[in-house]
Amino acid sequence: MSSTGLGQLCRTRPTSSSPGPSASSPHPVDPKAAAPELTIIAGGGVDRDALLKIGRETNIREFHVGRAARGGFRVEGDVQSALVSDLVKTLKEI
Repeated sequence: MSSTGLGQLCRTRPTSSSPGPSASSPHPVDPKAAAPELTIIAGGGVDRDALLKIGRETNIREFHVGRAARGGFRVEGDVQSALVSDLVKTLKEI
């Protein structure tokens, strides 16, 4: 996998609350079918374990990690550079 940085990890995209793939039961997703108009991004409770599972079982390579990058793993927490670094390292394991 090519080098992945904070920009790719934390890119801002419109999201919705509609159901989609989850780490426990990912649906087949082909990002190439939507390209170049759409980029499929995994989000909603994505933590290190989910990031690994989704990354290994799908072609999705962009993630919205939210709480996984914040202090205390809380929405209100500040983004923590150490947590972001750990998530970037996790991406490199895929």
